[in-house]
Amino acid sequence: MAAIAPEILYALWLYATLEGIGSARTITRLTQAQDAYRWIRGGV
Repeated sequence: MAAIAPEILYALWLYATLEGIGSARTITRLTQAQDAYRWIRGGV
């Protein structure tokens, strides 16, 4: 399995922080449930 690009992880973290989310587990759930996070993830 290839590593995820740091730019994607940073973008997810930044967007979540702006939304008031600080938990990595919550971010993981959101990447599966919300379109904005899926878009940032880009199918990675």
